[in-house]
Amino acid sequence: PFPSGDWIDGNPPSLNDITGLEVGSQTESSITLTWTDANVDVSYYIWRSTYQGGDYHAGISTQPGMSQGTGIYQNITGTTPVSGPSYTDANLAPGIYYYRISGIWNLDESAAHYAYERKYSNEVTGKTEIIEPSGFQAAALSTAVIKWTWTDNSSAEDGFILCSSTGGIIVSN
Repeated sequence: PFPSGDWIDGNPPSLNDITGLEVGSQTESSITLTWTDANVDVSYYIWRSTYQGGDYHAGISTQPGMSQGTGIYQNITGTTPVSGPSYTDANLAPGIYYYRISGIWNLDESAAHYAYERKYSNEVTGKTEIIEPSGFQAAALSTAVIKWTWTDNSSAEDGFILCSSTGGIIVSN
């Protein structure tokens, strides 16, 4: 499946710019990306970093203060690109993630052979967050005992900190 149109010297025409990369739904452990699929017969690699502006060349770090272990965009789709125009990055720990996608010509799907003229998208930011508890209530069992209850809506937290005050003001650091 080759892109339509004439090829000069056996090379595919230039890829269109990859536009419209956006973060769609975000949950406690996943982020969905969507983009405009403006190319025919193009596949996409998904790149993720935990540092804004990270380098998307695996194993190379050109950003000031970043080592090879940090700040590098990692190809999270492995050796097989996705056909797009959406991708869900799942099983994430709570945190902030930065994404780019790259498009490549898909020359021969059966042989998993791809042409490596790449175009990179803009960078977008996604965030997975612990879902806060709900239904917080206090019931006085006596003048010295208060029973606190709430609904735990998350499986990602390590515990809760409960603060109370007799003066109506709670200061937290």
